[in-house]
Amino acid sequence: MNPRNRGRIRHAVVVAVTTGAALLAGCDTAPGPESPGFGPVVSDLRYDPPSVVVSELPEGSVSGGMVTVPFSLSVQASDPDGDLADVSWIVRGPDADTAPVASGRLSVQTGGRFGAATQLSLPIAVTGRYTVVVHASDRAGRLGNETRGAIDLLAEGHPPSIGSVDMPDRVARPPAGSPPVVVRIVAAVDDPDGAANVLRVQTVVNGRTTLLLCDDGSQAMCNAGAVSGDQVAGDSRYTLTLQVEATNSPGVNTFEFTAVDRSGLVSAPVVRTIVIE
Repeated sequence: MNPRNRGRIRHAVVVAVTTGAALLAGCDTAPGPESPGFGPVVSDLRYDPPSVVVSELPEGSVSGGMVTVPFSLSVQASDPDGDLADVSWIVRGPDADTAPVASGRLSVQTGGRFGAATQLSLPIAVTGRYTVVVHASDRAGRLGNETRGAIDLLAEGHPPSIGSVDMPDRVARPPAGSPPVVVRIVAAVDDPDGAANVLRVQTVVNGRTTLLLCDDGSQAMCNAGAVSGDQVAGDSRYTLTLQVEATNSPGVNTFEFTAVDRSGLVSAPVVRTIVIE
């Protein structure tokens, strides 16, 4: 971006002299910009528990697909301008793009600390690392820094399984100059710990290339530059759509499918082949 020239306004000093006296009209000065102020600062986050192991919880901690545990946290908070207004916290799930699973405000304690004690409920099907985020704001609405921690939700679950893979055994290449042939691959996946516990479904093609199958209703990019071709989101049928062109080499292509849950458990592989003719 080219810099812009800024004009300068020169202020004159006017001196009037009369007999026995001098009158001085000094420089006119404009007030400087208002100080932007500073946002508050949070530090020294302390919280409990750092992890939740479902098998070790007392009876009654799991209900309706949710795990509920006592949760406490505190933080050191201050504001250089002395106008600290709010200290808040949120807990985000393993998928950072989703809405927070819990949130609240911290109250004044002693020694410049703010704290809260509550019950934290997490979905048992979504195991993995949850992120605790604490931030503060002042009376002008300025936000300061964030301080973060992690809570690991651990469950002795079971691996997912791939019930079936719907795909053709043979595909004929189109004639030169014709549109590519669309090949749709659908894997039906089950997880005993709940459909939301499935982290990803993938296939390795010819032992080299890893591609994802998605259950997203074709609402987002599943693989780089391509949507999945999935018809219904959230039905546990994961889809990958490929194109066979006239220039593709003939021969056998091997696909090895696996599903991985949020605890890292992996399904038994399912191997299928497509012959390109």
